[in-house]
Amino acid sequence: MRTDTLLRSRLEQQVIEGLTDFGLPGSTGNLAQQTEVIYQVAQSSLANAFSLWSHRMTTEYLERHQVSDLVVSYLADLKSANRIGSTALATALLDASGRGELPITFEVIDNKIVVNGTIPWASNLYPDTVIVFAARNSFGARFVLTTEIGVQGISFVTDEELLGMNETFSGSINLNNVELQLENVLSRSLPDFLGLMRPRFLSLQTAFCLGVTAASLASLQGSKLSDVFGHEIATYDEQHKSLVSQLRDLSSALSNQGELVEHRPYLELRLSAALIAQQVTRLELAAIGGSGYRNGSETARRVHEALFFSVQAPTEGALRWELSQLK
Repeated sequence: MRTDTLLRSRLEQQVIEGLTDFGLPGSTGNLAQQTEVIYQVAQSSLANAFSLWSHRMTTEYLERHQVSDLVVSYLADLKSANRIGSTALATALLDASGRGELPITFEVIDNKIVVNGTIPWASNLYPDTVIVFAARNSFGARFVLTTEIGVQGISFVTDEELLGMNETFSGSINLNNVELQLENVLSRSLPDFLGLMRPRFLSLQTAFCLGVTAASLASLQGSKLSDVFGHEIATYDEQHKSLVSQLRDLSSALSNQGELVEHRPYLELRLSAALIAQQVTRLELAAIGGSGYRNGSETARRVHEALFFSVQAPTEGALRWELSQLK
C-alpha cells in the first residue's frame, strides 16, 4: 500500500504553512479565515479541500479536548504534519439525528475500552492516520474516541472507484476487538461534543461547496455561450455572493474559544451551498458542451465534485430531514 500521494504531500505543505490553524484556540486568525482558505483551495481541487477539511477538523477536535498525554502527542503530530487526521463521524451524525444507530460498539473490560464495528466511510486513510470516531455501549452511552489506524485490530480498505475523489484515500475502517485506554476518550457525551463542533464543521464544509461553485461560475462567464445563458449566470452569481456573505457572517460569529450556538442557520447554509453547486455545474456543462463531458476535463471534474455533496455526511437527505424536524 502506498503511504504517500501527491495530495498528501500538498496537504502536509499546507499544514506546515499554517493554513489549518485559523480559528483554533490561541490562534491569531479566526474561523472565517479558515473558511476562506478552504474556499480558495476548492476552486482548483475539491479532493484537496476535502482532505484539508478532514485534517483540520480532526486537529480541532483534539485541540479542544486535550484530555491526556496521548491526545497532546497526536495533536502535536497533526499540527506538524507528521500525521494526517481523519474525522470519521458520519455514523455519529446519523445516530445523533435519530435516523440510525452507531454501528461501532464498546465495552469496558479490565479497565480497557474494547471497540468493535465498522466505520463505512472516512477519508485520509493512511497507515499512520489519527482518527476521531464515536462508539456506543449497551447502557446507551456514546463516547467520542481517538486512536491511530496502526494499532492492533484496526484494518481499512480504500475505495478506488470514486467519482473525482480517489485521491482522498477514502474507504471503510474495521475495528476488531481494538483495545483502547481511557486516555483515548475525547468526550463521554457525543451530543455535547457535536453541540460544540457541528457549526464549525458545517461552516468549513460550506466553504468547499461554495469554492466549487465559484470555479464553475468563472468557467461559465468565460464560455462562448455566456451570453445565451446570461440571465441564469447573473442569477446564480448573485445567489453565490449572498451565500458567501452569509458564510462569512456565520463563521465570524464562532469565536476561537468555542461556544454553543443555534445549529439551524448552519444547516440551512450548508444545504443551500450544496444545491447551488449542483445547479451551477449543470449549467456549466450545458454551456461548455461535449468537451465538458469528457473524462479529465475541468467541467466534468466539477460536475462529479458537486454530485458528491448529496452523499457526503451530512447528506442532502439528512439535512432536509433534520431541518424538517426543526419546524
